[in-house]
Amino acid sequence: MSSIKIKNFGPIKEGFIDNDGFLPIDKLMIFIGGQGSGKSSIVKLISTLTWIEKALAKRTISIDNVVKDDAFITEWCKWQSIQNYFKPDSYIEYSGKYIHFKYDTGSVEVNIKEVDNYEIPKITYIPAERNFLSVLEELENVKGLPKSLSWTLEEYTKACRSLSRPISIHINDIKFEYNKSNKISSISGEGFNDLKLSEASSGIQSVVPMMLVLYYLKYFINNLKTNSIDNLSFAEREALRSMESNLASNPSLSQEEFQIAMDNLHKKFLPQNLFSIIEEIEQNLFPESQKNILFKSFEFNNDKEDNHLILTTHSPYIIAYTTLAMKAFKIKEKVKGNTDLLEKIELIVPVKSSVNPDLTGIYQIDDKGKVISIKSERGLILDNNFLNNSLEDTNDLFNELLDIEEECRK
Repeated sequence: MSSIKIKNFGPIKEGFIDNDGFLPIDKLMIFIGGQGSGKSSIVKLISTLTWIEKALAKRTISIDNVVKDDAFITEWCKWQSIQNYFKPDSYIEYSGKYIHFKYDTGSVEVNIKEVDNYEIPKITYIPAERNFLSVLEELENVKGLPKSLSWTLEEYTKACRSLSRPISIHINDIKFEYNKSNKISSISGEGFNDLKLSEASSGIQSVVPMMLVLYYLKYFINNLKTNSIDNLSFAEREALRSMESNLASNPSLSQEEFQIAMDNLHKKFLPQNLFSIIEEIEQNLFPESQKNILFKSFEFNNDKEDNHLILTTHSPYIIAYTTLAMKAFKIKEKVKGNTDLLEKIELIVPVKSSVNPDLTGIYQIDDKGKVISIKSERGLILDNNFLNNSLEDTNDLFNELLDIEEECRK
């Protein structure tokens, strides 16, 4: 399992308080905390370092491209607009499957690990500003966006072009459709047809780019036609040709060994799994819709063993529904083969959306820059977390108002 240690970076000060500061990058990770607490700082660093690891594995960049001068800050971290988060005593250490990275008070060190089983991820970062994409009608002509949003736009545009029929967005039976001839996005549902996406509610505008990109990337990964050597970038093809040439010139390899080596080499260039990061997955959504979208994202994440999903949220409902998904997984494991009981679970949490607590990390970030796990040893979420406490505070305030009302009657 990959892990990351962060200290004195942006709002993050002490960082993760357990495991010598190393935060495990689990199959599912969820971060809660107030505005400016550091949720995005952590997930953007994870995204950046995972991307660097992938590029080094493909050999489309070299270690020197990362460690020279201030390249890590001025080039790589600038992509996620976190280049100004560094402090004189910032410390970042990342232990991935393919690289070990360390940034310590201005010094960068990268070491390659000797591994044979590193699989290339398809990394996607879906920012909170995604609903902006839904009001655009000429997607291909938009310029000057922040880089992370620009990447999402690129994938969203590809996803729209790939559609051959309307698809469900998992809210109120609404379907999304893209007209390739006039390049107009629209939605249809009960009582309305062909409503422009730019005229839809903010919740739908937030959901469409997110769900469409996830659908598209899942299809991309699983489709041999789209996920092929032919679709690599020029730099990737050049790097691959060089590595293929080195293999072909090795006289010690038998034909069978050569073919195995070639297959493994191609796996280093073709993405084998999804590494998805979504900011504020609940954005502008009614609680029931939050549940539907969350469970669908869990289903996408469960599609492959090595998929990863990282979420940031301000919603207590997201935490509550994740608790349901983890509990459903534990009960599902106990009732294997009992069709009746599995059907009852399905009515509460789709079995494909159940979440293994052992592969899940849920964290809150306090106002002092500490990262704290809020998952109990039993695999559930601790009641004493910021979002639950906010609800309890509201109840206490309401009780105080009732006391005042009672005094009025005296």
